[in-house]
Amino acid sequence: GAVGATGVGATGATGVGATGATGSMFSGYYGAFHTDSTTFLTSSLTTNGTTPIPVISTTGFLSAGYLLIGTEIIQYTGVTATTFTGITRGIGSSTKDIHNSGAGVASAQYQPALTTATVYMDVVDYSNGVSLVSPIDGTIQIAHAGLYTFTFSIQLFNVGNAYDDGQVWLTVNGNIVPASLSRTTVSQTHAQYPGSQILTVNFFYQFAANDTLALRWQNDSGFVVVSSYPAVDGTIPSSPACILTKIGRAHV
Repeated sequence: GAVGATGVGATGATGVGATGATGSMFSGYYGAFHTDSTTFLTSSLTTNGTTPIPVISTTGFLSAGYLLIGTEIIQYTGVTATTFTGITRGIGSSTKDIHNSGAGVASAQYQPALTTATVYMDVVDYSNGVSLVSPIDGTIQIAHAGLYTFTFSIQLFNVGNAYDDGQVWLTVNGNIVPASLSRTTVSQTHAQYPGSQILTVNFFYQFAANDTLALRWQNDSGFVVVSSYPAVDGTIPSSPACILTKIGRAHV
């Protein structure tokens, strides 16, 4: 006899498997570094005073260097727990001024016009295969070869009464990286505040194992410094002088 029609059963329930683990955006080598040394005066400074400068704490500051207070750059040659000593006022083109108790004090990286220095960093936020070799010269070492993407931001202040230009570029193993220069114009002081500008740049670079990276900077007229900016009344956070982050061998 003839073959009968094929029967069709009900569709079974759809199975649901467990959700897989979230993948990482990078392969495990990374680093994040910054410098943000700030404090506050515990008594006022006169215009020409060169006695030790009293502050809440000198923790995080270099043992000798420069300070930014208002629009004045001040050099110091020593520290105690709560003072800066060996004071020289009105460095570079900055103007000596009165500074009231409670005024913010920031670590400044000062260079005369057209002289070059490395942007230093002293705080390690994260580090895995990317490490800070020397806080004073800001050298970063990459332990593992690969294509890395990294970003830096640098806070520039102008303490002079005219525009000045600042510029930053990269070196790898002490050698200039071609096409890595970033340049900006920073406005002059106004209303007792320094002019300010932040340079923020992203790069990709193919590193060999144990290569070193550093940021170099310069100004044209001696007015621009690399500096942090202190927090304001506990309501606005401080602005770090430099932030550098690296992510190794990124993938989508």
